[in-house]
Amino acid sequence: MTKINHDDVKLIRNFCKKVKYNLKESNSIKNDVEEELFGNIKEKAISYIDTGIASNSAVKMAISEYESPQSVLKELSAEYKVKKFTNNKFLGLAFLLFFVSAFTILGFYFWNMYLVQKDFDRATIDVDWFAMKEIENQSTLPYLVNENPTIKAIWMTTGKSESQGKTYVYPKNLNLETDKYQRKDNIFYKTVFSGYVSDIGNKNFQIEMDIAQIHLKPTVLFIGAFMFLFSLVLFIYWVRDNIRYRYPKDVSLKLIKI
Repeated sequence: MTKINHDDVKLIRNFCKKVKYNLKESNSIKNDVEEELFGNIKEKAISYIDTGIASNSAVKMAISEYESPQSVLKELSAEYKVKKFTNNKFLGLAFLLFFVSAFTILGFYFWNMYLVQKDFDRATIDVDWFAMKEIENQSTLPYLVNENPTIKAIWMTTGKSESQGKTYVYPKNLNLETDKYQRKDNIFYKTVFSGYVSDIGNKNFQIEMDIAQIHLKPTVLFIGAFMFLFSLVLFIYWVRDNIRYRYPKDVSLKLIKI
């Protein structure tokens, strides 16, 4: 009895599965189509082997008579429901990566270019306002830390002269010295210090403020850019695959013309 090598049998099976997975029918119908196609190709390959042709060449010759899985599907479409598009998982993944990358890139610029500056400006305005009242109520400033996402700590020194002054820190459990503050620095974000000095129109009354803020690192932007490029690669692959899927006989000619 003529036998086909195991690897060559897998070659036939893979061809048949490509046809099967693009049918929009019940599993029983798809399995029947696969097995019938598998049996036909195998029978043709055996007939070639019987004439003295090697197993691998015989299988390739038998498969080539069907041209491609797309050609088989085109013929089956007269009797069965066939998917209009193939490899939709790649398309879904491409869209998912695109939206995640867009969110990451826009989030990076929104945080570093807008929120950081907005929170800093608000802090300086509010500190000026409360300093004019000579910090009568020390419980009024912590909201600057609690409600502004980029600000993690504020140190403020006020005084009516260089020799007289008092330092306030928010949150209150922090050390009064900025150099003892535990900075955060990893691959995604880091702590950045910014300073502010003002006399609010009175040279005898000076305000000095240090703010510890979180800045996102360029790593976040690079990750977003990589996901964006990868989404484009997946989308191009999906488009190319579907051109071949929908126009199996003319695809080579069209690609040459392009």
